[in-house]
Amino acid sequence: MKHSIYIAAIALSAVCLTSCNDDFMQRDPHTEITQKNFFNTEQDLRLYCYGLVNTPAYSYIGDAGTDDQATTDNVTIKNIMTSANPTSTTIDAGWDWKRLYDINYFLDNCQKADVSDDVMAHWVGVARYYRAEFYMTMVKKYSDVPWCDHTLATNDDALYGKRDSRETVMQHVMDDYQYAADNVKADQPKGAIDRWIVLASMARTALYEGTYRKYHSELNLQASADALIKKAADAASEIMQSGRYSIYNTGHPESDYASLFNATDLTSNPEMIQAHYYERNVAENGIWGAYMFGNYIPCPTKALVQAYLMKDGTYYSAQPGYQTKQF
Repeated sequence: MKHSIYIAAIALSAVCLTSCNDDFMQRDPHTEITQKNFFNTEQDLRLYCYGLVNTPAYSYIGDAGTDDQATTDNVTIKNIMTSANPTSTTIDAGWDWKRLYDINYFLDNCQKADVSDDVMAHWVGVARYYRAEFYMTMVKKYSDVPWCDHTLATNDDALYGKRDSRETVMQHVMDDYQYAADNVKADQPKGAIDRWIVLASMARTALYEGTYRKYHSELNLQASADALIKKAADAASEIMQSGRYSIYNTGHPESDYASLFNATDLTSNPEMIQAHYYERNVAENGIWGAYMFGNYIPCPTKALVQAYLMKDGTYYSAQPGYQTKQF
């Protein structure tokens, strides 16, 4: 009898241990975002989208390859021009898709949140704005890239898919911008994505792509150039007609231009559509003062310097021997 009791007790203990172990193994981590414990409220959507904040297109590093800026930084265009045998390994680490995964993960899971339709559309619009910005950066680097609008799994065939045409990708990009422009709310906290930032970015992208197509006949996309340029003009016009922004002017033209770029606080500046607001000991940029002109890494090209007017309003190029003047 005792022997039977012992066997029953051992069997019961095994069942309990197995059950407890299964429950333990199936628990969601408390410190990570999962589909079960997140994407339930507007606060969840806000926190996730705030985590996507990224403005590389407007930083001096992001624009380090433009015709107006020279740099000693490690940027793609410089590496291409100075490499004897450039490859994707030696030139750039830009073929990185983690940010797209993070954006699509949000879009695939946010619909479960218990929020009103307009609130949902706002945050979806913010995410689609970020996706448009991400893809515009990739198109500038590689032209044809694979378009993906869902979260990729490890066995997803899209991982081995071919690149989509520039025309196809840019149509998706403009669709994302348009959805964001139609749904992202206008009045948002300082530094957060709002409708005006979306419109400004859409205008910038449409102008870039429209003029690129117009002057790059090898793409065979000239026929669509004017429509993009008009979209840029319409988006910019809407911002201007809103009356929310104006050229920074305190009545002191001799100092306003420098003050605009040297200001430590842009929260009340009427010219700012998008800015990253730093806070000491919380979110600092580590660099204080003016550094765009004459810094070790970024500095203006000679052509940009010569494009400025003299103090008396005359052209720089009107000076005798301007071509050989030193910086």
